[in-house]
Amino acid sequence: MPAELQAELAQTISPTVTFELEPAQNLLYSLMLLNYVEQMPGLDDWVTRTYNALSPERRHNNRLVLEGLHFAVAPIRSYKSFDEYMNDLEATDAVALRERLLRRLTTKIRDLPRGVRAEPAFDIQKLLDKEIYINWLSEKFSGKYDQALEREAHDYFTDPPRMKALIVYHLQTMWRETLQQEWKRVRPILEEAVSVFRAQGYSRLDVIEMAKRVTGQELKPYWEEMIQRARHLVMVPSAHMGPYFGKFSNDDTLWLLFGARLPAGTRAVSPALARSELVVRLSALNDDTRLRILELLSQRKELCAQDMITLLDLSQPAASRHLKQLSATGYVTERRREGNKCYALNRERLDETCELLNQFLGRE
Repeated sequence: MPAELQAELAQTISPTVTFELEPAQNLLYSLMLLNYVEQMPGLDDWVTRTYNALSPERRHNNRLVLEGLHFAVAPIRSYKSFDEYMNDLEATDAVALRERLLRRLTTKIRDLPRGVRAEPAFDIQKLLDKEIYINWLSEKFSGKYDQALEREAHDYFTDPPRMKALIVYHLQTMWRETLQQEWKRVRPILEEAVSVFRAQGYSRLDVIEMAKRVTGQELKPYWEEMIQRARHLVMVPSAHMGPYFGKFSNDDTLWLLFGARLPAGTRAVSPALARSELVVRLSALNDDTRLRILELLSQRKELCAQDMITLLDLSQPAASRHLKQLSATGYVTERRREGNKCYALNRERLDETCELLNQFLGRE
């Protein structure tokens, strides 16, 4: 079949959608979240506590492995357990692991029609030259990356056995000392979330509408594009994600991680799942500045970020941090107006939170 026809047909096929536990994707993304404690307010408390307990060396290695060497550790398929993932990783030849990293790093998945297998954008062997690699990253990410970290990562992936040894040691240590006990605690909550979502009637919905209902949020264009291009969409509830989204992808499969929650209008078998969602929602309200922002928006139809900075005497970083959490939790909606980000109060989300709290406390 000609490639053009194959691409055209692939675009017309609806993606398969499943809800899965995905231990490897779940736990690896929890490790990734440790790198973003400052940038992502509202993450589960376990993330902050775990990050604070890590030594500076362990924090650095976590960034090096999960960011600098990301595509060597990112799962390429589903695994029944984290142990199975680790066994597969340890059995992979070190050079093959390095080739996987380079191939996936240079593949432009988002530029492809749905269902078409991605191919490397250019000769990946050129990236073994450090300066070529750094210049390529500068062009790809418009200079928005940690050059020192990437230079260190390059030193590792030009020495595959050393790279693999670092990855395996770090992941094994984090599993043994940090993740294993936490997974035992949250697994029942996540299994319940998977079961509840599987029971919902989403098959008649457009995939974007389905994703909105599952996450309980509007999706930015980036996420809509990723979802629409996937041939297989795997929805993965996370105990640590809070109000944010995360992803892993490989060829035409997209694993979309979202904060574990209850679908609207349903009840949890145990209170743990409802409590998990309430913690996310109420933590966004547990701050005087964020409450002042909501109060201000309740009096105005819409305000831009700079308006709130002026009216509430906030610094730009502080305003950005608070608005990011309120937006991610759904309490405010945002849009671009003449190049500025503007916000409005989402009263429906506030009503949902009150309803969820009443249900949790046994009131109809």
